[in-house]
Amino acid sequence: MDSNLLRAILAMDAYNQGYDAGVVGVGNNIGNAMFLRDAVDATVFPEGTAQAASFYAVAYTVGTETIISYRGTDSLIFDPFTGWPVAFGSTTSSQAAAASPSDNAPLILARAG
Repeated sequence: MDSNLLRAILAMDAYNQGYDAGVVGVGNNIGNAMFLRDAVDATVFPEGTAQAASFYAVAYTVGTETIISYRGTDSLIFDPFTGWPVAFGSTTSSQAAAASPSDNAPLILARAG
């Protein structure tokens, strides 16, 4: 499979994993991409933190490469406060903080096994 096509599929698959999954029963591995961990894993964030921020990400490994797919906003009630500020350049909203390398979440998501 073309690597760009696989990356596009993995980006879409973030909507089918974790809490409020769009499609249930999809499975964790896609092609040669192996599920590593996601934002609801307690080693990434304390339980409930990602969902409270309306944030979700999933990490896959493809060979020696790690691919992290982020899901967009999930809640019309909370997103104006947790996610939409990112569109205006905010780096302090809860979703921006969760996705920030300074918060170590992407590094923890990408950590091997």
